[in-house]
Amino acid sequence: MKNINIELIHNNIKIGEVEFISLKSIGKILKLELDHIVFFNNYSIDFLLNKTILFKILLKEYYLMEFTSDFNYYEINDTKVVLNIKSFTTNKLHRFNQDYLDVFQKWDSGEVLNWEMFNNKKSKENWLRCCNIWSGVPTELDSEKEYYLSDNNNLRLPIDLHCFISKIFYGERGYFGSEYNSFIDCLINIEPSIIKNEKKPILIIEGYESIFQKFQNKSNYFLEVIKELEKSQIQVVFQS
Repeated sequence: MKNINIELIHNNIKIGEVEFISLKSIGKILKLELDHIVFFNNYSIDFLLNKTILFKILLKEYYLMEFTSDFNYYEINDTKVVLNIKSFTTNKLHRFNQDYLDVFQKWDSGEVLNWEMFNNKKSKENWLRCCNIWSGVPTELDSEKEYYLSDNNNLRLPIDLHCFISKIFYGERGYFGSEYNSFIDCLINIEPSIIKNEKKPILIIEGYESIFQKFQNKSNYFLEVIKELEKSQIQVVFQS
């Protein structure tokens, strides 16, 4: 079952659906690539020209993002249609973000992604935002499990730490905050589930001294995260 649905709407009438979209800038020209488009009720690709079309993107029936465009030219290449964009608008409430959509579309097609594929702070923040939208804020943590945070070449910045913790607690698409405040919100959310269980979750940190050194002037951040985990009754064990 698909999780991403992309609808084409004109004058409040749904005229079609498309499986994948990609917004690209080629010089000063904006192009929209549509892959596997299906039209309803005898509408066709020619109908899109010189009309305002709303693209409504839903994730698991949640209204995720939208934009409106009109087009003056198209090309067809196998299953893909590439349209030249005359105008493009989106809004603050459902702002279109191609980076988010790329992740969702790849997940929906079964592609395996992980945060270590992203090489800068902004792309990692986008990754965690996608995980948050896809998986939601957690409400419990399995107290029967031991979780391992190991020294890793990619663990250098606070955002890396949040990516690691999200993954080890909840898997590749898991979310457990992207900065200090959202991390605390997640802890508050799972704390009741920890308190009600006699056995407490255990986080084993392997290579603690090396991780601490790599954080350099951000070492206090690492220690603050550990302190908050312990305050929420997650047992932290250090291994050198």
